[in-house]
Amino acid sequence: MKYTYFFINRPPFIGTHPDGSIASEVWQPKQSVAGIPDRTFHGSVTYTEPLLPERIWKFELHPADKQEYLDYFEWREDNNR
Repeated sequence: MKYTYFFINRPPFIGTHPDGSIASEVWQPKQSVAGIPDRTFHGSVTYTEPLLPERIWKFELHPADKQEYLDYFEWREDNNR
């Protein structure tokens, strides 16, 4: 299985996401993504394993999977982030 995350505040580059990705894309200009209203992104990064919520938060990423996003948002609320 693959896990994709979108870049909220910057395009992918060295240090903008955790190591271990298997693919990344840069979008110039920023693009919207189907199923995520009112938001545009700088690109995406893909992994073979899901990222921990702390890593998603630290690197300012947005999970592509709706359930993973809901779990992440719950983690943020539980941890005052």
